[in-house]
Amino acid sequence: MPSSLKLRHGLMVVTVASLLIFQNCAQPPEENFTATAQSFQSKLPLAVSATLDTIAHMSCSEIKDAVEPRAYFTFRAGAYVPNMSGMELTKEFRDATKFYSTTQRARAFASSEVNGNTLFNLSIRAAADYQSPWISEELRVGEEIEAFLPPLDSDVISGPLAGLPLGKMINYFPGPHPKRLIEASLRFYKFENVVKDTRNNLSSRTSLLVAGYSGSSDELDTTLRSPPDAAASPGGAHPIYGRGYFLSFRLPQGYTSGETRALASVEEVDLQTSFPTQINATWDCNSDYQFVIVRPEDVWAGRVICNPTVDRYNDTNQQQMLSAIRRVLRVEDWFVDLNNRCVMPKRTGDYCYGELNNRTIQYGSATCVNNTSFMCPHFVSVCIRR
Repeated sequence: MPSSLKLRHGLMVVTVASLLIFQNCAQPPEENFTATAQSFQSKLPLAVSATLDTIAHMSCSEIKDAVEPRAYFTFRAGAYVPNMSGMELTKEFRDATKFYSTTQRARAFASSEVNGNTLFNLSIRAAADYQSPWISEELRVGEEIEAFLPPLDSDVISGPLAGLPLGKMINYFPGPHPKRLIEASLRFYKFENVVKDTRNNLSSRTSLLVAGYSGSSDELDTTLRSPPDAAASPGGAHPIYGRGYFLSFRLPQGYTSGETRALASVEEVDLQTSFPTQINATWDCNSDYQFVIVRPEDVWAGRVICNPTVDRYNDTNQQQMLSAIRRVLRVEDWFVDLNNRCVMPKRTGDYCYGELNNRTIQYGSATCVNNTSFMCPHFVSVCIRR
């Protein structure tokens, strides 16, 4: 056989063998690409960063009856100022998905182990263990824990987030779902001792208010998601995604004794480290943002002055006061009297004070005691992130 034929014959054998080896051992290109994409998306970093701009405390207690949840709370936190607070895409997630379309980025939330099937929620946690929630009796949604929004990977949340321009935040998500504004509330108002113990634990820094990301979309799931391979340092808590808020309380303005029922300070911290790292943020807990809560019955009886008027301010200071209180108290539920620094429920009934049992509320008294004859007034106080 001529050498040229031998060479062609050899080349044909090699080519056929190569094709057979490739056919038997390699995945089809599209399947391999899909598997790689899925693996990449499952490991995407945390997609969102949330900034809250308001924390409020309402000291009401002994509320045994069902009341309008929108009107009454113990703690309320939210993002109310457009473009200054709310949710934004993290730089890490934006960089990882920079070649994605908006639709692809939104769908990637559900594929991610960190961002899929999770709720952004509010609770009070032990400072030494962020996985340990503060529970008064049994865990209830809207009392010990509450979600700010629907699951992050739902279309109504991931869609608007995925389309956010760089540097922009969103605090309101349009749609038919009931949770559209970034706001959540906790309620410990059934018993006075529980409200008091909660404040004491927060003031002592034994516990802190936490905005974190749940382990699943179950609203009763108390686990919070952690950064991968995160480990606690000796004496430190196990890191989690989210922010914490150390709160302190003081006597309301004008009082020299009694219960420390008004917010005094907020310290915002990053919880992704073993020890809370303070965030460079200024929280304004001005005493002008404290309002005494009065009973309609006491106003009609002339025991306290609080005018049921429409919202109206006289100067810049009152405008700021009104802006602060109206973030957390809706016009539908409360009258606000800026001149007398009081609020009064629009619905009749003594919800905030429970059963008086013939006790007198000491409105306007510099000294205040809770005993069988007297009761200290309740207050709603607001802190604003500047």
